[in-house]
Parts: sequence; C-alpha cells; structure tokens
Amino acid sequence: MPGDDILIRASIFTGFDAYLHARGVDSGVDFASFNDPEAEIPISKIEAVLSAAAAKAHDPCIGLHWAESYPQGATGVYGYLLKNTQNLGDALRVVERYISL
Repeated sequence: MPGDDILIRASIFTGFDAYLHARGVDSGVDFASFNDPEAEIPISKIEAVLSAAAAKAHDPCIGLHWAESYPQGATGVYGYLLKNTQNLGDALRVVERYISL
C-alpha cells in the first residue's frame, strides 16, 4: 500500500481510545497493539484508524480535533521544536532537519 514505507511511532495514539470514548464513539480498534510507545506503524494504518473513527464519530476532522486536544509535552523534542517556530517556513526547516536525524 502506498505510504507503507513511512513509519510513525505508535505513541501517537496514546489516549486516543479514551478521547473517542469521551465522545461516545467505540472505535472498534484494539489499541493494545499500539501500547508499545517505541513501536512504529505504517502511516497507512494510522490513516485507516482515523478514517474509521471519523466515520463513526460523524466528524471528518477528527484527526485535527485529536491533535488539538493532544497533551502538551507528549510530543517530545520534535513537538517542542515545532511549537517554538515562528512560521510555517521555520516549521518546515525543523521537519527537514529532524527527519535527517
């Protein structure tokens, strides 16, 4: 599947199940498979989980709403760097430098 070469840490879903339950949504996803914060999962799987959650919650922007409620500090150094940029150009430079690490 396209994008399977892009891996994201499973920790992105920390608290997502509780977030959905608070909104009255049963995701139908077994989040136990995402419990290892060091595990990496294909971005296509993340997209599938977010799409399914969006459909069940009747919220096409659920990924954005989840990101808005994501606890500060949970994103580590990368999130800290992005949070402290002045504009999109600075943020993209941070992304470019971080990816190479």
